[in-house]
Amino acid sequence: LPTGAGAAVGAERALEQALEQAGLQRSDIDAIVTTGYGRTAIQDGDKSITEITCHARGAHYLDPGVRTVIDIGGQDSKVIRLDENGAVVNFVMNDKCAAGTGRFLEMMART
Repeated sequence: LPTGAGAAVGAERALEQALEQAGLQRSDIDAIVTTGYGRTAIQDGDKSITEITCHARGAHYLDPGVRTVIDIGGQDSKVIRLDENGAVVNFVMNDKCAAGTGRFLEMMART
């Protein structure tokens, strides 16, 4: 769901919604790991990792044969190369313009 200006408030709303949909309580969660640009704004997390590491671990978990992840995010786009163990070998990301990011594509689609 869109976070808006407050990453911590958006994260709390997302967690509440996910728990409700899963039929779980907050006490059912053993650990909370924060990621993304707002990760440092969220105080309730037990650990924080970059979204690049998160993508690599998630992709490798879902399919150990994956070697490339393309992330078209809301604020940037990145390509991440993985080794056979799912570790990040290299990554590149745009840094000049928001064109091509998820938010840009969403706004253009609405237009």
